Amino acid sequence: MDNNDWLQRWENAKTEFHQPEVNEYLIKHWDRLAGSTVFIPLCGKTLDILWLANKGLRVIGIEISDIAI
Repeated sequence: MDNNDWLQRWENAKTEFHQPEVNEYLIKHWDRLAGSTVFIPLCGKTLDILWLANKGLRVIGIEISDIAI
């Protein structure tokens, strides 16, 4: 997928990959990340960022779609 594909998905509301809850595997294994900085590319509207930040991790998210942000 290139940048244009990603932007088109957001423009056309084809965001079935967006989850309404925190990733279950992240919840299960987040302790392995303790003390880390976590980078989340193409983060969209993920709830994972806030969840990780609330656990005390430094989180960096990057997104190219204004719609997603």
